[in-house]
Amino acid sequence: MRPSTKNSTSASTKELERSLKSLLRLSDRLNSIFDLDNLLDVLVEQALDLTDAQSGCAGLRTAKGMSCNHFLQESSIVPFLYDCGPGAGWAGRVVANKKPYSTTDALNDNVIQPDIRERFGVASGMCIPIIDSEKEVIGFFEIYNKRSSKEFTQQDLTNCVAAAQIASLAIQNVLTNGKLVALDRK
Repeated sequence: MRPSTKNSTSASTKELERSLKSLLRLSDRLNSIFDLDNLLDVLVEQALDLTDAQSGCAGLRTAKGMSCNHFLQESSIVPFLYDCGPGAGWAGRVVANKKPYSTTDALNDNVIQPDIRERFGVASGMCIPIIDSEKEVIGFFEIYNKRSSKEFTQQDLTNCVAAAQIASLAIQNVLTNGKLVALDRK
């Protein structure tokens, strides 16, 4: 008996439709926010939902490298200062390479910050750079551990890269809006 390709095609079509709806919702939400911290939190929330991941964080590029000050774990905010210089940790690696980083074996991963792995029980994850129109990394987001205990898929990575592109535009809009408000006050 041959397996039905109709069922697998239908399932992949439904998954693609779900992904597209989630990305459109992400775009609507991010482009209606004018506070960077709130925008990054919504980005992580939506990325967790999009990939069925348990926890994550997002941050911006600073003079020190990449930085964020808390993580989202399920629906809780966990204070945690996370600074990565160029090449240090997943975020430091993506700022240097301008490419996503992922692992299915964080226990043996030599790039992850050990304190992140231990505190958040990271078994697998992805770090996605947020790249601006000048092709510079302006931020990042990381997601950890699929709830289903399966590994992250190529579709998860594709969705996260699309989310990063949407976030890049939203971040640039917030920064431009801030500059316009500052000029208006002069």
